[in-house]
Parts: sequence; C-alpha cells; structure tokens
Amino acid sequence: MQSVPGPIWSRPVAIAAVASVWLAMTALFWVGYAGADDMFYARYAFLFHRPPINWWEFRIPAILAIRAAFLLFGPSAFSAALPSLVASLAILFSVAWIVHWPAKLNWQTTGAMLVAATMPLDVGARSTAGAITIATGLLALGTACLLQDGPKTRWAGAALFALAFSTHELSIFYIGIFCLAALLIDRKRFLGPVIACLLFSLCLALIEAAVYKHLVGDALARFRMSASESANQAFDSDPDTNLTGLAFFLWPVRNLFFGKAFGCDLILTLIAGLLAWKFLFWRQKLLFLSAFLTWAWLGYGTKVPWAYKPLYREIHYYGIVIVAIAVVLPASLAIVFRHRPFWAGAILLFALAVQFACSAAGGRWGDDVKISGDLLNYARLHPSQVFLTDVATMNQMYVVNGFRLPENVICENGSAVRKDLLVNKEPPGAPVFTFPERPVQGILINRDVLEMRGAEPEFTRFLRQHPGPRTVIAPLRYKPWLRPLLPLAGPRPFLIKSQGGELVTIG
Repeated sequence: MQSVPGPIWSRPVAIAAVASVWLAMTALFWVGYAGADDMFYARYAFLFHRPPINWWEFRIPAILAIRAAFLLFGPSAFSAALPSLVASLAILFSVAWIVHWPAKLNWQTTGAMLVAATMPLDVGARSTAGAITIATGLLALGTACLLQDGPKTRWAGAALFALAFSTHELSIFYIGIFCLAALLIDRKRFLGPVIACLLFSLCLALIEAAVYKHLVGDALARFRMSASESANQAFDSDPDTNLTGLAFFLWPVRNLFFGKAFGCDLILTLIAGLLAWKFLFWRQKLLFLSAFLTWAWLGYGTKVPWAYKPLYREIHYYGIVIVAIAVVLPASLAIVFRHRPFWAGAILLFALAVQFACSAAGGRWGDDVKISGDLLNYARLHPSQVFLTDVATMNQMYVVNGFRLPENVICENGSAVRKDLLVNKEPPGAPVFTFPERPVQGILINRDVLEMRGAEPEFTRFLRQHPGPRTVIAPLRYKPWLRPLLPLAGPRPFLIKSQGGELVTIG
C-alpha cells in the first residue's frame, strides 16, 4: 500500500477521532425499532417459547444474541439493537486489522476507518435488530482472520464463516465467492481454510438438522422454510419494493453508480481498483474480487439452484461489501494519484461528504414506530379512555411496550387481527387472540403507517364512519439536515421525516 511518510495524528487521537465519528453517526441517525423484520426477531428472542415457525425465527444465533441482550438490559429498542451495534464494531475492527491501523497510521488507513464508520448502509443497519447485520459482522471478522498469515487464525476465520451461515443463510453466497476467489488468488495458502470452512459449515448444519428433527420432526426444516420464501416469486419482480421488469434488473446497476446505501463509493472503488489492479497487494485484490462478484450475484444470481429466483432488492444484503470498499478505495486512490496525492485525498473527502449527505437525506426508516410510541404515551396519560388503532400500529405499540399489548388501546376484530397481529403469529391450532368489545372514545391515527403501509379495511371503515374532530398528538417533522431547504423547496415529500400522529375524538 502506498503511503504518505509520517503519521498525521498520534495514535490515541486517531483512535478517539474514529470512535467519535462512529458514535456521532450512530446517535444522529439512530433507528431503534424499525417496524419490519426486526419485530419478528425481537418478539421471538424475548419469548423463545416454542420451536421456530418462520425464516426469521430459524436464524437462531441472531435470536440468541438478541435474547442475551434482553436478559441483561431488559426489552428495549437499545437491547434489540445491541448485537447489531457489536456487529458494526466488528466491521470497524476488521478493517483496522486488515489495514494495520493504528499501528500503520496515515491518511489511507485512517481514511479506510472513516469510510467504514460512516457508510450509510451500516449507519442505518447498526441501530436496529437484524440477523443479516449480525451475520455481516461475523463475515467481516472471518474475512479479516482469513487474510492473516497464521494458520490458526485462518481456521478461526473458517469457523466464523460457518457461524455466519447459521446466522443468515444468504451468507452462503459471499462465503462461496470468497472461497473461490481465494483459491484463484493463492490456492496453496487457502486450500486448508476453504476445506475447514466446508467442514465447520457441515458440522453446524448437521447439529441443526439433529435439533430440528427432534423438535419439529424435520431435519431440513430451516432450509425448507428459507426456500419457501421464494416459492411463488416471479423471476423479475420484488413484492417488497414493487420493482418489476426492467426496473427490477436495473436496480443493482443504479446502486453501483449511486445509491444512498453506498453514496459514490461503490463506483469509485470499481474504477480506482481496476486502474490500480496490478499494483494492489493480494489481500486487496481478493477483497476487490469478492466484493464485486458478490454484488453481481446478489443482483443477478439465483437464490436456489433448481430455478432462476433472483434475490429480493434488499440493500442490507450487501453489508459485507463495506469491508472491501473501506480497504481498497483509499489504497487504490493512493496508487492512481501517486504523483498527485492532493487529488487522492480530495476524492476520498468528497466520498465521505457524500456518505454523510446520504445518511442525512435518508428515508423515514423506523419513524412510524416512533409515532406509535407517541400515541402509546398519549393513551397511557388517559387511562380512563379506550382508543382504537390499526393493526400495524398496534404491533409497534406491543413491541415498544415491552411485548405487552396496551391496556386501553384495541383494534377492530377481523381477518387482519387474526392474520397480522404479532401475538397471533403462532402455529396452526394455537388460540387466536381477539380484542374485547369495548366502547371507544377516540381513534389513534399513525399517519406514517397509513401512508407507507396502509391500514386494514376494518380500521379504514371504522375511521370513515367516525369523522370526528382531530387533534395533533405528534406533529409533522422535517429532516433536520434538510430543513434549511424548506423555504426554497417548500414542504416537498423528500424533506419530511415523519407525518406525525392524530387523535379523532368520538362523541
């Protein structure tokens, strides 16, 4: 790696600076409960009351990590996110280990740390519960171990890869690609660790199979459940993002050139890495190959071998690419601009600024849950009244309330309560919870839920039948970093952080 002679900062100051940046980005863009998959992870981790019944619950290492945090600190959004925070630190540590920071202290290694600390994809994922984030941390540590010289360390990396696969099954794509790229780069060095990775993964899979055979009578229960997710998926559509046809296949390319998750880092790494290829060390080449082959497979490969089933357009699958970007981008810029180091530093600073801007301009991920919390607090302050809300808001209140349904908030009973209420996510034959029939004095409206998710017909009908006076419980909020644009752009949707919440008074 090319470097500028002499450290710019002392090591303690550099460590404090990077740690402060990581903490500041985490605090500024904290998510907490996001109201999506994290609620399934968190509920099952808290209860852990039966064998798993869906693909979230089958990711047992993540479930156990979240459960451990709950047992230590109680059921809260911070506890649920704690394993993800540790995984983010694991990514940061892995980058430091690979680039020998802070032992080797220069603008390139420190730049690598800052890229990892401020990457919007990780900034958004590190503060909410998710198996893929935990798996990414394990993959990052495994990658760093496999890139070291000691054979025992490389075997530890193989074990971490196997654990990552048990944590989230989609890790298999990066693991397979990394192993193939490693054999291509240096077969002698990596043949043993690759075999170890296969053996460790097989051992964990056999242990899982024995446990599930005993618990549910099906040794392959986890893999059948994972495969069923894509059973009815068309090859050119994603029901979660509503992307179809050409837009579905252009989505990976769009993220390559510019996307909020990576800013401009992905395309900069691709261009700079190709230009600097022959001067890169073998570790950098291996990371570069692994990252962009993973990007290609996640975008255009198939989830299952018996049919072409591309992966859903979920950007959080790409988290492991952060390690390669952080390591390769500063090193490649230093090589490409070795006679003009000012430009290398300027481009890296520009990339970091874009990363911050992307986080600042990010979407409304998790803000509907915060509004549900505000509505729940209002209901608590009025215990003598009974309120009605939609099922999605009720689910969020249930999670925010420590996995307890609020005492004076109910939903209209119907198919949505039976099918979508979290407490009814139980095996067939389990008792179905229904809300008691009680007179309602008000309707709690989560405007973010209605706009982004929609409400069930039962709630919509009840709301239409009771057009009473409305009171703002939680006001509309704008994104703080974009609020200065409000006088120029007006109240445009991209400036809105949250639509807020309202009370409709009945009677």
